Amino acid sequence: MALGHIALHAPSYIVALWGALGAVCGDLVLFYFIRDRFSDDLLNSFSSVFTRHFLASFHVGFYKWVSPVLGALIIASPLPDEFGITLLGFSKTRTWALMIISFIGNILGIYLIVWFSGIL
Repeated sequence: MALGHIALHAPSYIVALWGALGAVCGDLVLFYFIRDRFSDDLLNSFSSVFTRHFLASFHVGFYKWVSPVLGALIIASPLPDEFGITLLGFSKTRTWALMIISFIGNILGIYLIVWFSGIL
């Protein structure tokens, strides 16, 4: 809602650019927390057999490419980014890849929100 009001007085691509840059900064904080702290604590709380199967599902086969794509779609959607970042964190996505995915997803999502707010 705030982005829609800001877009009434500024070009929509500028609002989307600055909004996406801010969202990337927030996503990086969450990503480092999930990748470095939360995933280790979560995996230590389960048995070793479950942990091996759970981690293997993110690194081989079908889930190796589905979890980053699903994470990117969630980041681009108006849904909260936390679940998408969690998927990217568990799949051990590199930081530069997260930054690119997050920036592109957020700039598209914010631009669409700003664009739809201009229509209504």
